[in-house]
Amino acid sequence: MFKVPMHHFDDGIKAAREMISDGVELILAKGGTAFILKNHISVPVLSFPCQRLIFCLNIREAGKYGKNILLISFFNRIKGIEFVNELFNIHLTQLVCKNLKEMQNLLAANIDKYDVLVAGSTACAFARKLNIRAIEIKTSEEAIGRHVRKCHICCQLQSC
Repeated sequence: MFKVPMHHFDDGIKAAREMISDGVELILAKGGTAFILKNHISVPVLSFPCQRLIFCLNIREAGKYGKNILLISFFNRIKGIEFVNELFNIHLTQLVCKNLKEMQNLLAANIDKYDVLVAGSTACAFARKLNIRAIEIKTSEEAIGRHVRKCHICCQLQSC
């Protein structure tokens, strides 16, 4: 069974449990939502890896709004991205959050130091409520299609 509802961090666990009770056998998520779901639900969770090209395009777009860019991630530091500072002549600072409340506090306390935020959908949604300029790290349609196919294969293998 395939469903494609969009939920993020704060409502992801409840939504995933509802989908599981409706017969969903595998969940596809990204970022902090995927990390949280893997620890709180009974079905496999496939997550999207960070796409370097898309990430670079997001950083380049953010650079149009200023040189001081804040990157918020959940649970894990995005590694190997230091090159963007020199590539785009910017100063990128990465803050890693452990939960939604910490992200909200860090963002509210630090945003005056930065011109723009680059983050996933959860942090961007919160930033927009505070009238903070935010660039959402997107996942390409091609990557989504690839992962949906992986989900389909994984479900078929589990049925064997």
